[in-house]
Amino acid sequence: MDSPASETKQELSLPSATQLKRILPWVILAIILTAAWSLRAYHLDYPVIGYHNWKETHYLTEARQFAREGFFQHGFFVPATDYPLGPDPTGAHPDTFPMLQIITAFAFRIFGESLAIARGIVVLFSLAGIIAMYFFAKQLFKREDAALLAAAVLALMPLTIFFGRNFQLDAPGLFFMILAGYFYLRWRDGRPDRDLILSSLLITLAVLQKYTFIIIAGPVLLTFPFRRLKEWRAHLKLWLIAALIPITIPLWIGYTAVAVTGSYGLKEALTGETVKSAVFSDPGFWLAMRSYIADNYTWLGFWLAVIGIALAVLLLRKQFSARFIAAFALTSLGWIFIMGYKLSGHSYHQYPLVPLAVLGITFLALLIGDTLAGLTRIPIVRYFALIAVIALLWAPIRIAANRQFDTQFYGLDQAGEYIRTHAGPDDRILHSGHQSYGLHWAADRKGRGYPGTVAELQTLENDGARWILLYQWGLASAVQNQELWTYLQMNYRPAQLAMLPRGNEPATPIYLLLEKGGNFTEASLQSLQGTQRAANYELTGGTVQLAIIDYQ
Repeated sequence: MDSPASETKQELSLPSATQLKRILPWVILAIILTAAWSLRAYHLDYPVIGYHNWKETHYLTEARQFAREGFFQHGFFVPATDYPLGPDPTGAHPDTFPMLQIITAFAFRIFGESLAIARGIVVLFSLAGIIAMYFFAKQLFKREDAALLAAAVLALMPLTIFFGRNFQLDAPGLFFMILAGYFYLRWRDGRPDRDLILSSLLITLAVLQKYTFIIIAGPVLLTFPFRRLKEWRAHLKLWLIAALIPITIPLWIGYTAVAVTGSYGLKEALTGETVKSAVFSDPGFWLAMRSYIADNYTWLGFWLAVIGIALAVLLLRKQFSARFIAAFALTSLGWIFIMGYKLSGHSYHQYPLVPLAVLGITFLALLIGDTLAGLTRIPIVRYFALIAVIALLWAPIRIAANRQFDTQFYGLDQAGEYIRTHAGPDDRILHSGHQSYGLHWAADRKGRGYPGTVAELQTLENDGARWILLYQWGLASAVQNQELWTYLQMNYRPAQLAMLPRGNEPATPIYLLLEKGGNFTEASLQSLQGTQRAANYELTGGTVQLAIIDYQ
């Protein structure tokens, strides 16, 4: 029997090499997740004025409406946003299944309508996606180092840093998509049929977040072990369940397409009118792609992924991991053709391609590492190759991520707060479109982009429109429209003006906020009485100060 002294000695003994080997991957994964959280937690509670704030506003206001009105005000989980997209003045509209908005609405009811809470939920989905990528890559490559590298690359992808915190549906969709691939690989490797059911359920959840995540079905079908269908008699019940689960996708699309008055039909809901092949002959498309690639992956990350994918295609006969990557790449070509028009509009539409880029980079790093280890006969060399990939990508990744965080549309929060304070509960707001939509979150009022004619404006005024925000591009456009500008001068009063100081140069007008009732001239804007103040905005490299005048 051991003495107390020997028991103490055993308790203080260092972990064995086997224990360290088992614990080390979890320690590294924890470090990756900590770094990922740090990168995504930046500006969690920042005003809705950033890159693609219009999309954030769309989903944020849906969550806010659910929190306030309940989940069945417009039908079974039919969402309503603060800028009506169709003829329904409530803002109710067909959309993907609003799971993120529902979760956030519950959080709003418990903790209050907090941007930090809403974006924090997205960050948690983003971190869950990194964990899912770890298990997915481990199942695909059957290697611990590959799993950790794939998780690290996903954590550091600029696209997933910024949009892994923006309140959008991409992070939840990616999480479900990657996890679906993981359970498919488990089932393919001989696990029970419940893994196939889980894969089917997760693919369905991914597609119900954003229809574009259906891309994962391509590599699944192209690598599906059809020989196992010979055993259908023993698996019929569970396989049938797996096959029936995705039917909920067209059922949801069909339901929302008819639940909202005057909404578009099933064909438009399914295709989004996106198949426009002519876009590929437009030089503007390729110019946008150059910008998006730099923002989403960095050019170095892009070429590493392309080379890795090309090598996977060459080696597809030798390795299943290479065959899966090649199948994913082939599916992506068709997906890009269908999505061309959408891809030209916004960088985040490339989110479903992220796993392919991660797998391509990982595959290339493994080949380089294994080749170096074989040539030098020093096994540890392969790990230096994996670390080198992260080291090379770090600087361009930070530049790309910072570029997105620093894209801000100053003052939308200030104009919105002014409206929230001074507007009636039924007042409606008009604005300059583009990236002006963040105004809705701060103003807490419904509205839309302002029209191009006086007659259309008067119709909207009869429906309650009383406030107009003319942001930079909208202000220039309004001044050029002589009829509309004259009408605004004769029927509206200046409520707020924002200017961006430029040292010794004249300040740049950022926006003009107008309220129905009163009149003004361009000259009178210089002499009207108002309260001058400043609003500060934080960039990754410093602070920008906006000069604001609140007119009396």
